[in-house]
Amino acid sequence: MKRTTLVGLISDTHGMLDPRVLDAFAGVAHIVHAGDIGDMELLTELETIAPVTAVRGNTDGGQLPWLEAIENIQIAGCKIRVLHDLSESAGTIPRDALVVVSGHTHVARVSRRAGVLFVNPGSASEPRARKGASVAILEIGAAGVDARIVEL
Repeated sequence: MKRTTLVGLISDTHGMLDPRVLDAFAGVAHIVHAGDIGDMELLTELETIAPVTAVRGNTDGGQLPWLEAIENIQIAGCKIRVLHDLSESAGTIPRDALVVVSGHTHVARVSRRAGVLFVNPGSASEPRARKGASVAILEIGAAGVDARIVEL
């Protein structure tokens, strides 16, 4: 039996890591941060949970200029594209990507289009929706990929 791999998805922390994120990400094999991180200390704290892949958001240029704007990664056989602002990627999603993780809007959302799972975990520090701060959990398993929003 193939086991499910869990990946923690987070975005728009702006230098503040809600302690509830640590509980939400218990048991994840990897963490993906979709930008507007705030500072290196936040990434260091997330790395105490699991390895982290992060991209540069529109507010990260001064603190984290070495981060790439886009990362294409593979976790448990699942090809994932990570970027901060989905609106800047029109037409550039790789054909073999199964998941696209983005942030920027501070509004959590999970949707599927043309066989691709799009996940915006919302903001873990400054939500803009009526609901509060959130992250997401990506589940990669034998049956495919899915994601769920976790309200903090």
